[in-house]
Amino acid sequence: MRACCTCSAALVRGKRDSDKQWESRRYCSRACAARAPKASLATRFWSKVRRGEPNACWPWTGSTDGRGYGHLSAYPKGSPLKAPRVAWEIANGPIPDGMLVRHKCDNPPCVNPAHLELGTQKDNTRDTSARGRLNPKSRLNLRHDKALSTSDMEIVVEMRSRGLSLPVIAKRFGVDSSTVGLYLRGKRTPCQS
Repeated sequence: MRACCTCSAALVRGKRDSDKQWESRRYCSRACAARAPKASLATRFWSKVRRGEPNACWPWTGSTDGRGYGHLSAYPKGSPLKAPRVAWEIANGPIPDGMLVRHKCDNPPCVNPAHLELGTQKDNTRDTSARGRLNPKSRLNLRHDKALSTSDMEIVVEMRSRGLSLPVIAKRFGVDSSTVGLYLRGKRTPCQS
């Protein structure tokens, strides 16, 4: 006879319980399940990691997002927690505002704290580019922050008045078409040439 993990009452198999449901049942009711002590975040986290040698990648075995990064549900409910961030915080403490956790090993499922480091979004984008992982068509690969000079703007206005599209004009100056649009709408001002 099996007993409830919270109140020790006898567990009764429901008429519709599959073998798998019956084997996994630990509580006699939802109320007992809600009162049960929850495992700590660290315990839950490390149960989903295949740890190896100290310098090896430790892959996340739990659920992942579309890019291979692990995530973990938050108690009681909330946004999923990102596995690399949880690994960093367990090992090193809170992550300062504006910082993110980066992989030294370039292996998204890895959560070995020795393979993680803090950095800014700019650092992360630089790493992505250096490792050849930027999509060539990605807007990140274009120079959004290149300023157009006053003389450039005169050429842009002239090109636009001749009916050229924003992508054609943008290609001429090596910027994204949305950047040209911002200049034309007066949302950005050209620098003095």
